[in-house]
Amino acid sequence: MTGRRAILDPMEWARLVVLVGRVRATSKKGEKVALIADLLRQTRGRETALLALYLTGTLPQGRIGVGWKTLEPAMPSGPAVGAPLTLERVDEALSSVAAETGPGSAERRLRSLRALLESTDEAGRRLLVELLLGEVRQGALEGLVIDAIALASGLAPAEVLAAAI
Repeated sequence: MTGRRAILDPMEWARLVVLVGRVRATSKKGEKVALIADLLRQTRGRETALLALYLTGTLPQGRIGVGWKTLEPAMPSGPAVGAPLTLERVDEALSSVAAETGPGSAERRLRSLRALLESTDEAGRRLLVELLLGEVRQGALEGLVIDAIALASGLAPAEVLAAAI
């Protein structure tokens, strides 16, 4: 899928999942950069930052204290339900999980994680779990994402790298 999306259309999580699959399927650096740059061009505002972060396996919230022990009981067994999951909904849900503290917070975190995981299909759930556990491995290291940002924006990689520091 190439081209520009309408500015009001939120970037769906499923599009990131497809991209990660395509990036994992190629060993060619230039092809990985082009694939990532194409999707970056279709994002706006906060979505662009979220896409870049998620591709490098980074949460904007940092580590949020979710491990497999928390995720396992949150895993749904059925198909995705509700409106399609978007990058911004993932960010909002993870911010909510990270902010939960105090009595009953474990149960609230579990409910939030279950709702998030229920909103996507099996492949989307796998990527969310990898992201939460810090195990995203698709060959899009930070350097590749910086090159893709440069390609998408028309800037020199050095300029993007300087801005990222």
